[in-house]
Amino acid sequence: MIAELPVENTGEVIVLLQYVGSKKPSVEPIAVEVSTGDKQLTWITQLQKYINNKTPTIVYACNEKLNGLIGLVNCLRKEPDGHLITGFFINDKSAPAFNINEPFYATQYALGLAVNVYQNGKWGSYRHLLLTLEDKIAPRKDHVYGNALQRGDLSSLRWIEGPFNPKICDIKIAYSSLNFRDIMLATGRLAVELFGDSRLDQNCVLGLEYSGIHTKTGRRIMSMVAKGGVG
Repeated sequence: MIAELPVENTGEVIVLLQYVGSKKPSVEPIAVEVSTGDKQLTWITQLQKYINNKTPTIVYACNEKLNGLIGLVNCLRKEPDGHLITGFFINDKSAPAFNINEPFYATQYALGLAVNVYQNGKWGSYRHLLLTLEDKIAPRKDHVYGNALQRGDLSSLRWIEGPFNPKICDIKIAYSSLNFRDIMLATGRLAVELFGDSRLDQNCVLGLEYSGIHTKTGRRIMSMVAKGGVG
């Protein structure tokens, strides 16, 4: 048995099995240890030679969490004859010293898996899974402005926290509009350099018309500005 995966809310279990034959491989694999302690990186030359000779090769590492073995194996298996590469990552000090002739490792190797990880007393592997994106409630900000994060991509329009202090700014914008000029700016057809020399000035350029309230007098106002009306 390779894996056992429960199906959510059904009570069912998917079991992945693989037939293991009794026939031994015609060519014995060669083991190459990847170690961060090898400052001369001699294992690279060995690995290159075995790959060029089309020799089944086991790349392994023992109790070194940051050696990059998993990524190395993933890349090697995408190269020509990459199916000859097998990875063993031993992250458990209770495991015996690596020896492919040891039944502990030979049995696992016979499964024919690309990556084999031994950790917490169990054999397994690593997987990259997409996390579910959840909408988070953003804290209230005193000043935000709208801008396209990626020039030319209208779907990248976002609210960005601005630098203005409400105690200094006399105008509180209630409504603002996006007109044809703003679309030209967001799509990159009109250069933002026309509205400021510095990058800070070029960040907040959307918005020509707005209406709001004068915070000191309470009067409702409407106006037009050169830039930054959406903010």
